[in-house]
Amino acid sequence: QDSDFDSTPRRLNHVWAAKLDKPFFVGRQALLRTNKLPLDKMLIGLEMDGPAPIEGAVVYRGESGDIADYAGYVTSSTYSPLLRKTVMLAWVRLFDGTVPEIVSINGRIARRTATPFYDPEGARARA
Repeated sequence: QDSDFDSTPRRLNHVWAAKLDKPFFVGRQALLRTNKLPLDKMLIGLEMDGPAPIEGAVVYRGESGDIADYAGYVTSSTYSPLLRKTVMLAWVRLFDGTVPEIVSINGRIARRTATPFYDPEGARARA
């Protein structure tokens, strides 16, 4: 549900999954062609405090929530009891070649975070 008709490994941040040095595979020519184009959007991880926004919620660049700062939309979201925050994936446009670090969703601030969502310090494994 998080990918769509024009998803590519580069947009999904999964370049490692497509080995372009292989001589042939279905879709290789399309990837070579699209890799020459500048990125316009990416699927990114976001986190925020409070309840999860609905899937399809609009994402705005920065904290303004102004329509001129439209950045994308949430594809999936849930509250993580383990991480004690809401985590979500969203398609977000690049502005001046970069993805915003801070966005606004339903008037609340969300921050870009690495995916996959997990316990990077390993605190849970040591509990």
